[in-house]
Amino acid sequence: MKIIITLNAVYTIIKDVVKWLFARKKGINGKSLLGILKKEKVAREKLSNALAELGGNRAYVYLFHNGPNYYTGESYKKVSCKVEETRNEFPATEFKQQLPISLFPAILKEMLEDNFIFRDYAKFDKYSPEKIFSRIHKAHHWAAYPIRTKIFSSTRYYGIVCIDWTKDMPPSKKKVERTLIELSADIKPLFVK
Repeated sequence: MKIIITLNAVYTIIKDVVKWLFARKKGINGKSLLGILKKEKVAREKLSNALAELGGNRAYVYLFHNGPNYYTGESYKKVSCKVEETRNEFPATEFKQQLPISLFPAILKEMLEDNFIFRDYAKFDKYSPEKIFSRIHKAHHWAAYPIRTKIFSSTRYYGIVCIDWTKDMPPSKKKVERTLIELSADIKPLFVK
């Protein structure tokens, strides 16, 4: 019995083997999945503690990531909500995925210059993306602090830890800043390698 293998058959076999190999590398095993879930549970507990301490209604962690590339080869920078904890509010995590960072120029500029951001949403321009975002959240005050590392004179930003107030007024700016600095330091090891 003679076996005749065509070029097309060889191509199909090679293609299937390569696809299988890449699928194995991209997949996630159960142990890794449990590790991710444990990290997110710890992050939720830390966010919940911050909400209780500050009287906030929503706390969340945004992480920066790359999107697809432009034709120029430049990567499309995005931010997505990794984990969220709410108190007397509807979670909005699903609405905060794959957001282009270009939607938040004022916030990012302020964060890069001052690190800590504490804003009354009423002070944003009526048609700014930030003001629209506040309407989605039904928030009147918002605070954020970066998740970052400093190596000598270089600073790398990985994300932002945020808290919203939709019902109660926030405590003093100093207390909010101190809590968010501690929260950022506690959360960083969970998501930054």
